[in-house]
Amino acid sequence: MSSKLRFGLTGSANIGQTYNIGAGPQETRSVRHMVEEILLLMKAPERLRWFDRASRSRRDPPYLVCDPTKAHVELGWRPRVPLPESLARTLKWCQAAAVEEMPSCTG
Repeated sequence: MSSKLRFGLTGSANIGQTYNIGAGPQETRSVRHMVEEILLLMKAPERLRWFDRASRSRRDPPYLVCDPTKAHVELGWRPRVPLPESLARTLKWCQAAAVEEMPSCTG
């Protein structure tokens, strides 16, 4: 972790600041694509992976794009892990955290 990022996470000047952490416009994915990727990683049943485009609200954006420029300029942060790998790591972390919180559910 860069010293700028470490300071940015703990420095008083950065309290209350918001930083977009993501790959930026070059890695644009639709919201639908992201949900489908996560469900595949979770080995979700096929019925959960089916989406009806007509059921999507007209207010829902088809794409969400992150602009990590502020995080790069102020904290020195750049994405280093490809999206599929970062989704897999995040899912693994969430699953481990859920097991720690609910040990009685592990089996």
